[in-house]
Amino acid sequence: MNVPMCQDSEAMDTPARLRDLTSTDVRASQGIDFARSLSAMFTARKHKTLPAPDIFAARWPTSPYARVIKSAVEAGGTPDGWGQGLVPTALSQQFVAFQHPSTILAKLGDVRRVPFYTWVTRSTQAMPFTWVGPGRAKPVTAGAFDAFVLPVAKAGGIIMVTDELLKLTSPQAEQFLRDEMRRGLTAWLDRALIDPAIAAVSGESPGSITSTAPSVVSSGPSATDALVDIEQLLATYLSVGGSIDTAVFILSSANAAALNLSGLQSFRDLRRDGGTLAGLPALMSGAAGTNLILVDTNALIVADEGVVEVDLGLETSLVMSDAPNSETGEVKSAYQCNMIAIRAERLINWYANGGVAYVSDASYLPEAPGSPA
Repeated sequence: MNVPMCQDSEAMDTPARLRDLTSTDVRASQGIDFARSLSAMFTARKHKTLPAPDIFAARWPTSPYARVIKSAVEAGGTPDGWGQGLVPTALSQQFVAFQHPSTILAKLGDVRRVPFYTWVTRSTQAMPFTWVGPGRAKPVTAGAFDAFVLPVAKAGGIIMVTDELLKLTSPQAEQFLRDEMRRGLTAWLDRALIDPAIAAVSGESPGSITSTAPSVVSSGPSATDALVDIEQLLATYLSVGGSIDTAVFILSSANAAALNLSGLQSFRDLRRDGGTLAGLPALMSGAAGTNLILVDTNALIVADEGVVEVDLGLETSLVMSDAPNSETGEVKSAYQCNMIAIRAERLINWYANGGVAYVSDASYLPEAPGSPA
């Protein structure tokens, strides 16, 4: 059998490699294939010699998605004949599978997941229970419930990259594009989820889960101040219906490292990648900033299709502003600058049914040498 000249170097030992793949390796490979699909789309639109699915299958024939992608769209059968239809749901889901584990939402674990536009019932009054003697009347309540739906909300952004990068002439370029897209989308989603400054916009976007949550101001920068903050935070959290059984702390890695360095026993299990705080799970995220957040995972409701929709713009002009809905700013021509605009959109929405509180202005510092712990 003749091996195509464009076949990648991994082809001959693929069976052996597949046996050794871990789940992390699989997710990384899925992210690489997503980056490759963007490169194939770019080549197809740039040169218009072959449809994008055929380019992908020819350049990376050992990819498990080569056959799926090629069969998804017949040659020249898409609206523009070349670039559309390359990133099917299968590949888009694989990128989300690679990207999502790095988000706060994924690390929180057992949140309540629902479809879009589906009525969700919630209780607004606790049921009364008490001890009842033999033959005595039990307490009765009519209960208080309401229902709501999570409509579709679209998270979107555009990044500009050079066309040299999208040619993916080296494995380092594939990894760089994949990792940059993951980093950007993760940072945005994490901030949108927990930044108290992000309020809901009716009919457009959800507010962060902390935007309407109660807060307490930090007592100070020391580790002993942090102990006071945590006690106040727990009391506030419980007052809004949070459960200790399903509570998770969220804080920045900087605060976690500072508290760990204090030497106090209460903070010895904090690490950059997680750990425990006050006996509860703790997650680290730069999006937390100077906030120390406590979340009841059982109170967080999420609707998410798990798909990222992507398109490319080769001959376009963009307003270079990261402000939402901005129409003013420097206008840059992608064509003139040999740049490519990558537009990514994800449908996701959330709602916190109580169970969230936070400490604001929490910026803890390591104890000075020789100071009491």
